[in-house]
Amino acid sequence: DLEHPTLGDLGVAAFWEAFEQRYGHNPDLQSPFIREMMVQVLQRDFSLLESYEPSSIEPLRTPICALSARGDARCRPQQLTAWSEVS
Repeated sequence: DLEHPTLGDLGVAAFWEAFEQRYGHNPDLQSPFIREMMVQVLQRDFSLLESYEPSSIEPLRTPICALSARGDARCRPQQLTAWSEVS
């Protein structure tokens, strides 16, 4: 997402706008009550993911099976095959 590469540090209104732009409209997240309950959890998750730096670049000693849903435009085949470089 080039317009909003990070979501964890956005204000609440900007977060939901960027979230829907990236992931689409989710009817389960339209209730003000649900949004209020979930916004901090989701923002903290994004902050963690967006700031993560691995402690090592050594390959993992366990096999990885990378999967994607057919027709998922957010995940390109190259992203899945890149997982082979870390195991």
